[in-house]
Amino acid sequence: AESQISQADNVVVVVGHRNNDGGEGKDRSTVVMPRMQAELIRDSIAPLAQKYGKKIVVWIQAKTMVDASMFKDLPA
Repeated sequence: AESQISQADNVVVVVGHRNNDGGEGKDRSTVVMPRMQAELIRDSIAPLAQKYGKKIVVWIQAKTMVDASMFKDLPA
């Protein structure tokens, strides 16, 4: 991932829900991004983007509301 980020103009990360995450009859108990996606961006991708001076766009494809607050300090 580091070599790809270092050569990119900027970084676009797509995260979100799978088809079986919540929905009718399967309510979620939290608005946290599923499967540690936010932590992956914050702890792995963001430091590399910052190291190489890249901006990050996080595209969230979600079926319901999600907490995006941990993305507010990403390199923009």
